[in-house]
Amino acid sequence: MQYEFLFEGGSLLSVPEPWRDVYGRYLGAVDPAEFEQRLRFVVGKYREHRAIPTKFDGIGCKEEGDAKYDDPAYYFELWEESREYRNESPRMSEIAEGVLYQDMRSGIMQKTLDDYAAEHGTMPVRVVTPEELLQGFEQE
Repeated sequence: MQYEFLFEGGSLLSVPEPWRDVYGRYLGAVDPAEFEQRLRFVVGKYREHRAIPTKFDGIGCKEEGDAKYDDPAYYFELWEESREYRNESPRMSEIAEGVLYQDMRSGIMQKTLDDYAAEHGTMPVRVVTPEELLQGFEQE
């Protein structure tokens, strides 16, 4: 597994330590070179369109194909609309971290809840993605 990615301009994404187990579960089966190429492609498209990854877009929308990244309407939030990036462009590593977070957010939330439950001796809570929720309804 590759945990660090150096982008143009010298910005470095280091996958945060608490995310690494989730990262391994979500992306461990992907060839590291292919994943890096994909991450750079997606980050480049966000930069080109001056957009911030959100839960409504990101790297996880694979079923729509790559043409979506060329459609300005695909991007939900632009830099200019953000308080954080209105006056300053995000570094590519920040965009990459956002893309990864959006792709793994349900797993990151589950890990956080599991860690909390283990630390406090409470029953774990299960995070359910919208897809899993729909599958549950269909099975009933």
